[in-house]
Parts: sequence; C-alpha cells; structure tokens
Amino acid sequence: MTAPTRCLSSQLTTPMLTWRNQDGIEENWGADHRIKNYWTHIPKVIITEGASVFLITTSTVETVAYATLLVGSLPICLISTVPTRYAYSLMSSAFFTTYWNIGNILIFNLFCNNAITHESFARITIDYWPRGNVLRAMMLLLCIVTDVLSNGVGTLSLLFRDMHYNGENGWTRNEDGLYLVDRLFENPRLAFAFVNNAQLAGLRTVESTLTEQINAGKTFFTTHILNAAGMNADTKDCIEAYDPDVVSFTFSRAIYIYAFGTKRDDPVANFFQTSTQNAIRRMRQDFTQAEGTFLALKMLNLTLFDQEIPERPQRDIFNRIKGIASIESQGGIFGRCWGEAVR
Repeated sequence: MTAPTRCLSSQLTTPMLTWRNQDGIEENWGADHRIKNYWTHIPKVIITEGASVFLITTSTVETVAYATLLVGSLPICLISTVPTRYAYSLMSSAFFTTYWNIGNILIFNLFCNNAITHESFARITIDYWPRGNVLRAMMLLLCIVTDVLSNGVGTLSLLFRDMHYNGENGWTRNEDGLYLVDRLFENPRLAFAFVNNAQLAGLRTVESTLTEQINAGKTFFTTHILNAAGMNADTKDCIEAYDPDVVSFTFSRAIYIYAFGTKRDDPVANFFQTSTQNAIRRMRQDFTQAEGTFLALKMLNLTLFDQEIPERPQRDIFNRIKGIASIESQGGIFGRCWGEAVR
C-alpha cells in the first residue's frame, strides 16, 4: 500500500480520532449518524479537544523544525533534490496537520459522530468543502502562496510540484489519491462509507478520477511500451520484471513517445504529473519531431539507451528527456500504471 509522507503529529492524530470516533476508522462508518451513547461519547470529545490542542502545538514545532531542515538542504539541490523534497513533504504534513486539528477542535470533534482519521483523507475532503467554508479558504490561501513560490523560483518548483492532485489549487497530493485507491482495494467496505457520509463525498470523486487515469496509463503502457513493435526482448523482460535498472529507460520512453513519437500531436496524458505535462509541451515547442528521430532505436533497446551520445545537440535532447523522466519517476501515478500493466 502507498505510504504517504506524514509527520509525527499527523501519525498521532490518526489513533486519537480513531479512538474518539463512534465507529472508528472510515471503513466502519455506517448510515446511522446518531450518537449512540452520550455517556461515552462526550468524555471522548472533551479529551480529544485537549489532545488536539497539544497536537497543534507539536505540529507547529515540527513545521518550524522541518522548515529549518528544508532551508539547510537547499545547497545540495544541484546534486540531489531528494533530501529537500523529503524535508518539504514533512513540513507540508506538519503545516497541514495544524489546520486539520484546528478544524477538529472547531467543527468535527464537536459536531460529528465521526471525524476523518487519516491525513490523506482529510486533504482530499478539504478540497471538496463548499467554496464559502472559512477553513477551506484559509487552506487555499496557503496553496496560492505555495504556487507563487513554486512558479517564481525554479528550484522550489521541483519541490512543490506534487502539492496538487489535478493541477488545481488544493491540498491533495498524488500519494493521497494512490493511498485512497489502495485502501479501497484492500477493504471494499470503504465504498459504502462514501455513499452514506457527506464528509467522504470527495473521496469517491477522487477515487473515480484516479482509477480512470490509472486505467488509461495501463492501456498506454501495454500498447506503447510492453508490446511496442521492435522492442528488444531482453529489455521487455526487464520491464515485465519491474527491474530497477530499467526505470530510467521506461519513463524516458514514455516521455519520448509524447514529445517526439506517435503521441506527439495528442493532448499530453494526465497520468503524468503536471510538471511533466508542462515539460513535454515545452519540448514540443523547442524541437521539431524530426529532431528526435535519432532516438527511435535507442528507446527500444536498453543496451543502446545506456550508450553515450557524442554529438552535443542530440545529447542535450536525450539528457533533457532523461531529466524529465527522473522527476516523473519520483512521484505521480505512472509508476502505478506500470505495475498494473505487468501484474
């Protein structure tokens, strides 16, 4: 199962709310929204109010700590963005958990028989709150600030690109959607909770959209990568085995197909991350299709793919594709499409 990056405060919030809820985790939520036993429910609500205040304090401290770690990791971004991205993910989780627990204190703990127990579900749900909701407005304001930073500073754009599930302002990350799909697969009872609880309505919408994207990516992967005409047999075996040595090749081939191959004139698929979609569009603008024809055989054979290209212009195009592929392989749902295609 996908494991979204979560700070300590977020991980502590989950068991607290599971204990506090009348029906526990979301899979157990039924259609009956009445409080069954006020003598046990009210003390739990009071204790949760105090615990939420404590978790707001800890998540605020975590936010400052991870922000410091984030700034300290910036100098090594030219070597690797992994430490910086991880620090940002933790900071984002801590920052979100603060507002999540503010919402619990003011609304969900006081007035709901069940409160959402997992950060990923809370992120998705907040994106589907009514437009006039004050807490949602506060969340979106923070997202706008994030967008300004990410669009204004090139390095930061690499860090913030996973904030949005579908390119719109919101808190849902790719990993949140994948976690939802995995959890629904493991426990189909969750679908019943979607129908009978207004809090979870957004989960059903995101799950449906994401499943559609994964299926589209699976079809693309099967047709244009696994069963591509001329694909080297050994390379295909490595792809089917999900060999780590073939990750760069596989993602690069997918980028190549949309930038220079048979999909060049098609809309860029939304099973790629937003940053990858934009990078493919820029490649289409910067180069003609003919300028990428030298890669046709290279993108069918792992041995040829690993060979250096001596000519500067062609090498730059190849390295640019590999760079886009490297970023795409660090997140998003295309890796899941690969897994579904070879399962």
